[in-house]
Amino acid sequence: MTTNFSPFSMMFGREARYPSQIPEQYQIDSSVEDTVAKDNLTDSALNISKILSCAEGNTKKAQEKMKRMSLKSSMQKFNVGDMVWRLNIRSRQRKGGELDPNFLGPYTVSSVENKSADLVDVNGVVFPKINIDHLKHHHAQSPHIPQNLKGNLKLAGTTVAASTPAPASTPPASTPASPVTDPAKCM
Repeated sequence: MTTNFSPFSMMFGREARYPSQIPEQYQIDSSVEDTVAKDNLTDSALNISKILSCAEGNTKKAQEKMKRMSLKSSMQKFNVGDMVWRLNIRSRQRKGGELDPNFLGPYTVSSVENKSADLVDVNGVVFPKINIDHLKHHHAQSPHIPQNLKGNLKLAGTTVAASTPAPASTPPASTPASPVTDPAKCM
């Protein structure tokens, strides 16, 4: 949720109370109702401005995050010689096509011009002018060996060809703050 607040709390300044939350043998007289109504009304009125300002801040953070993600996805670069997968558009157009694979390939990029690329498959067949929005990078898969089997294979004296783990990357310089859901922490 973008605002991290329920619509009820943004409207009334508190969370909704449901009948299932009230005990069955709970008796209320008129004096208690008047006191609770006055206290809740003033507290709720004060909380609404805090909640709305927090919700506005959370919305701006979510919008900035979406903007960064859209820029990152649109900046996908392909170079000559890259291995790529091509989107199977026929699977969307045909009856029963949802059973077909979503991507075809892998292909090798032979040339790139603006938003189109020429692809060559393993048999040498050329696919000209494929939109790069329909491509995604191919990453060679290493065999997955469960951790508990790796230990057993080492004890048996068998060597296992496993990929080395990537070094831990440094965290980004500025990480976005987590959204605030408590109005008291927002101010």
